[in-house]
Amino acid sequence: MCYVAAVGIYFAPVIFMLLFMWALVRAENLDDAEEAQKSAKRKKIWLICAVASIAVFGVLKLIFPIPV
Repeated sequence: MCYVAAVGIYFAPVIFMLLFMWALVRAENLDDAEEAQKSAKRKKIWLICAVASIAVFGVLKLIFPIPV
């Protein structure tokens, strides 16, 4: 479990931030207002997921430290 927390704290937020940036660029480049609004909602969701994953994997890393 300690290795899952160590890998997750580094890679999960990066993946969510890449998805956030993709939604940000997509929302800026869409011509249809309805699709841009949906993409803006997705952008907020990905940002919340990135913060939540940092919190969850950070707590897991504190609970299950890597043995030296």
